[in-house]
Amino acid sequence: MQRDEEERDKSNATRAAVVCICICLCLCENELREQGDVLMFQLGFDSESVAVVFAADFKAKVLAAEVGRATQGPVEKFLNTVLASCCDMSVDETKMLQEFLFADSEITQLVKCGVLTVKDAGSWWLSIPNSGRFTKYFIQGRKAVLGMIRKSKYSEMLKSDLEGRQTTSRVKFHIQYHIHDIVGAELVDCIETTAGVLLRFADS
Repeated sequence: MQRDEEERDKSNATRAAVVCICICLCLCENELREQGDVLMFQLGFDSESVAVVFAADFKAKVLAAEVGRATQGPVEKFLNTVLASCCDMSVDETKMLQEFLFADSEITQLVKCGVLTVKDAGSWWLSIPNSGRFTKYFIQGRKAVLGMIRKSKYSEMLKSDLEGRQTTSRVKFHIQYHIHDIVGAELVDCIETTAGVLLRFADS
C-alpha cells in the first residue's frame, strides 16, 4: 500500500515537472511561430498531434521539389504570402481569395502539390507534401511499442528493457523515438524505481 502511494507521488511529481516544461516550451514555440522561425502542421490522426518544422527547412524542401513544375509559381507565391504572415495551421477561402489574392485554379494547384489539404468546405490545412507515409509509420510504430508494454506483466516495463527489445518490421523508426512520443503524449506513466524508469500503461 505504501509502495503504491510512493509510486503515485513520484508519478505525480514527474507529471508536474512535464507540465512545467511543456508550458515553457509552448511559450518558446509561440514566440518562434510569431517570428516565422517555425511552422506547425496538423498531422491528421488526432486533434492534439502536430508537427513542428523549421520554416527555412520547409521552404527549401518544397521549392526544391517544385523546380520546373507548373505549380512552381503558385507555390512560391504561397510561401511568400501565406506562410510569411499566417500563424495558424489552417487558412480559409476568404483569406486565400481576398487577402492573398489567389485564384481558384491556383488553390487547386496548391492542393495538388501537397502544401494545402482540405479541412472542410472553404478551408484548408497547411500541409507537408508527402507526409502521409511518415504519419502511417508513426501511428503503427506507436501502436506496436504500446502493445509491448500492455502485453508485459502488470502492463509495465522498465524503459531500459524496452529500449533493448527487438522490434517488428512494423516499427520503422528507432524505438527511442516512439518512447519519447508515448511519454510526451502521456500514454504511459513514468515511475522512478531503484532499477530505473518504469513505464506503465496509462489508464484511459
